[in-house]
Amino acid sequence: MKTNNYFYCYNKLLSFYIQSKGEEPITVAKHMKTNDVFSVFERNTLVINAIDEFNDNEI
Repeated sequence: MKTNNYFYCYNKLLSFYIQSKGEEPITVAKHMKTNDVFSVFERNTLVINAIDEFNDNEI
């Protein structure tokens, strides 16, 4: 399993934004040490474009 094929998202708003674009997370989990919830997405064009759009529009 190559880590760079996956995007680990700790930002809930970004995760919801990616999902609104049609990409479902592979899993949603909780970090064992910090208890922060994160989503894991397969890194693909749709996800990368959604991240770029989100970052461009974030205030």
